[in-house]
Amino acid sequence: MLPELTDATPELCPVCATVLGDGAAWILLSRHLTSKGEIEYCLSTCGCLVVLLNGALFKAAPGRSAVH
Repeated sequence: MLPELTDATPELCPVCATVLGDGAAWILLSRHLTSKGEIEYCLSTCGCLVVLLNGALFKAAPGRSAVH
C-alpha cells in the first residue's frame, strides 16, 4: 500500500531533491511565447534552474549548492 500524501509532505526540488523550505519555492525569472509554446525560466530556492515548456520540465541545471 502506498503512503498517503498529506499537506505536510515536503516539496522536493525536481533537479537535486533538496527539500524546499516554507514560502516561495520557485522564482519566475522570465516567460516568453515561442513558436513551440510558452517557455518559462524558474530559479529554485536551492539554486537550481529549470526551463519549462508549456508547463512541463524541459531542461534543468543544478545549483552550486546542489553539486555533490
